[in-house]
Amino acid sequence: MDTDKQLYKLFTAAPAQAYQLLGIPVPGPLRARAETFKDVQTESDLVVEPDEEAEPARLLEFQGYRDKRFVPKVMLRCALYRLQHPARPLRCHIVYLDREFESAGVDDGGLFQPTVDYLPELFQQLTIQYPESPLPSVLRPLLAESEQTLIATAAADYEKISQSSGLSDEQRRAWLEVFHCWLMTRLHLTLTEIRKMIARMPDVEELPWGKELKDPWTAEGRADHLRQTIRRLDEDLKHYEELFRNGVLSAAAYRDLTARAAKELERCRADLAEMESASR
Repeated sequence: MDTDKQLYKLFTAAPAQAYQLLGIPVPGPLRARAETFKDVQTESDLVVEPDEEAEPARLLEFQGYRDKRFVPKVMLRCALYRLQHPARPLRCHIVYLDREFESAGVDDGGLFQPTVDYLPELFQQLTIQYPESPLPSVLRPLLAESEQTLIATAAADYEKISQSSGLSDEQRRAWLEVFHCWLMTRLHLTLTEIRKMIARMPDVEELPWGKELKDPWTAEGRADHLRQTIRRLDEDLKHYEELFRNGVLSAAAYRDLTARAAKELERCRADLAEMESASR
């Protein structure tokens, strides 16, 4: 699932919510953006800067896949930020969308010490510390363990975001776009079925991502999406086996990851077979 664009939209629209996610007191008015480092053409996911210059900027990197070069790339972005903004204190936060995506550390003598978090754990803390916040609602389609959970909570989460007094009208529009996008990407349902869940859902054409996701709502598009998912899961299983052979994954982690991928693969193959049978 694509996350970079949606997370960027969430937290540039409401940067104080990034501090809430990380459990950090909000120091005052904030601005947030992606930071492009033109010399090497690398871009951070998000930089949040308090208006008060003495307060540290927060460089956030969200990571949703394994990448051996990820940590060095973050180190480079932090170094380049310091060069471009030498007077501003800086803190680096790495948020892995799951523990399985954590990259190996870099032996640099302890010079680079980012704060490392895992989004599922931050999500659980949010639901306890801020039960009225709309942030858990907008993140749920990204983190829910099953489609059944999403189906059961979608309407309530939609209402919580749309009725939140803590969001401005502009922020609310941005957050609902992200919520809809993740929900439609995650659920294996037709547009008509999802409209029954959320009666007030806007027309697809009104949403910036509507055209991008329109094809998967057709039978042919959904079948193509399933084929792509099957290919990705096959590649994941081969990747996990390689990591296990190389000693990167423990036996327990290997069993857990392969069991989850195999279960999802079985479901996708069954869904695809059913669709192809119905089209004959």
